[in-house]
Amino acid sequence: MPAAAAVLLYLAPLAVIAWHDVRTLRAPNRYVYPLLAVSVAASLTLYREHAAEALLGGLLAFGILFVIALVGRGAMGFGDVKYGIICGIAVGLHGVLPMLAFTFVAGAAVALVVLGLRVRGRRDVVAFTPFLYVGVLFSLAWSQPYLLA
Repeated sequence: MPAAAAVLLYLAPLAVIAWHDVRTLRAPNRYVYPLLAVSVAASLTLYREHAAEALLGGLLAFGILFVIALVGRGAMGFGDVKYGIICGIAVGLHGVLPMLAFTFVAGAAVALVVLGLRVRGRRDVVAFTPFLYVGVLFSLAWSQPYLLA
């Protein structure tokens, strides 16, 4: 399968989950777990030469987001953490930090605008997976991980 087709097949379900999160403020396990399983399986079979980098990317993303979810007192849900594992696998170890940096900058920028316009309050819940998705797109374009090889 050409790399571009593989990337599109991978990004489409991530987009569906992000859209579902926007509508419901949930990243459902019934979508996340199968995509996580496919991501791990694809890394180990289709992209064997990059499997370690991909899986370490997922692990690093998990570690960072898990700590934020634990210490953030509800600032991030565990659906976002699980979605982040998939994103980390997608961008690989070298793409995780650019992905997360862009994710948090984009999220903060949107939050400032939304708060400034008084569309939402400081305590309102906002879907985070769309920002992770945009972070994946940024990181794929920026660091060219294994999916684009």
